[in-house]
Amino acid sequence: MSAKKEAEKKFLIEVLGVYRTLPALWRIKSDDYSNRAKKAEAYDILLQKYRGLSESNANTSAMATDAMATDASMSKILTILNFDGKNA
Repeated sequence: MSAKKEAEKKFLIEVLGVYRTLPALWRIKSDDYSNRAKKAEAYDILLQKYRGLSESNANTSAMATDAMATDASMSKILTILNFDGKNA
């Protein structure tokens, strides 16, 4: 695997690791999921990590676009990490 692919994989795993620690963004049954303030705070935390890793001035929209563009890769990584929302 090329160095660029390895770097992308490491980047996605790190961002997903942070995402996993923020249930306000993905755990539907969580009280924080429906709390807009908590969700905004969680997005800010995720965005800071994303900016730090991608070395850009990305915003939430750019982060979402990038996530959608790499959806297949993310699905594979989530499967590898056994991230189904139940083991968190």
